[in-house]
Amino acid sequence: NGNWFAFIGSFNINQGIVRFDFGSSLENNNPAATNIGNFGFSTRFRSLKVLKQATDLFLVLAGYNLNSLIRINFRDSFENPIASENIFDTGVINGLGNPLGMDVTTSPDGELIMLVTSYNGNTITQLNFGSDILLAPTLESNLPFPEIVKPYFIKFIREGNQYYAVVSNESLP
Repeated sequence: NGNWFAFIGSFNINQGIVRFDFGSSLENNNPAATNIGNFGFSTRFRSLKVLKQATDLFLVLAGYNLNSLIRINFRDSFENPIASENIFDTGVINGLGNPLGMDVTTSPDGELIMLVTSYNGNTITQLNFGSDILLAPTLESNLPFPEIVKPYFIKFIREGNQYYAVVSNESLP
């Protein structure tokens, strides 16, 4: 609809997600802030990702205390109210230990591939959602990295047919 939005999670349990509406310009120095809640989950949403699939807009949240991912379908506008039928939880994903950082890319085959850091597991988990973010993800790998202690950020980088990830962590071993 031509409006710009930003979302912020929280370190604290039950603080909810805050949506900032900048209107039609990012130069708006006074965006409207709305706490859109925690969608019924008692967890910390410290990492989030915005995705567009066809005409639907999604907010994907890492459920820090839940070891799962929550997908919120805003349908065609981030201004739409959220009903329970638009909230999708993956359930516990094996290998996640307080998921914190996440990033997603689309493979050349059109599959949504997500990397998720496990803050307390010192691992990076690779998930495959196929062609639809609402599908149950397939666990492709849990990659342990003893030299990465408490990873909290990850960014996919694609160069041609090669994929890389940049990871930030809290401390060295």
